[in-house]
Amino acid sequence: MTEVFMGMKPMSKKLVVRITDSQAKWLAKALITEKTTTSGLIRNAINTYLIENTSK
Repeated sequence: MTEVFMGMKPMSKKLVVRITDSQAKWLAKALITEKTTTSGLIRNAINTYLIENTSK
């Protein structure tokens, strides 16, 4: 997958997101399945969203 902000210096920004219990369970299963970290999974989801919604 191509990252949207490839080549830019990483910024240390923090994002706090509230999720429901069912979303937390889904997230835990997804992290195990994908063998990734929460940050990595969320970054990929944001990149996918931006790619799909800015190319229109």
